[in-house]
Amino acid sequence: MSRAPGDGRQATGMIGLGLLGSAIARRLLERGLELVGFDIDPGRAPELGIETVDSPAQLAERVERIVLCLPGSDAVEEVCGGSAGLLSAAASRLAARYRLYDRRP
Repeated sequence: MSRAPGDGRQATGMIGLGLLGSAIARRLLERGLELVGFDIDPGRAPELGIETVDSPAQLAERVERIVLCLPGSDAVEEVCGGSAGLLSAAASRLAARYRLYDRRP
């Protein structure tokens, strides 16, 4: 089911629920945000008590905004590309606002 921006959807998507991502997710939950999560380790989101999805594309269909907390550019490219990536689901409504911190030498 595809939804247009501004249709009342308020959830925030969180991709990358490792050490830093889970800390960010906890803070967002403390602030009252509704979160939907995705991680390559499917056990991480339930530990936080948030709903999970099976792919970045499914996440993009469910939420208004998405936070990525990933270890580097390669992981970002993997999450965004491909048939189950963010761009496959969100290309028609994408408004990118991002900061990329890449620690690769």
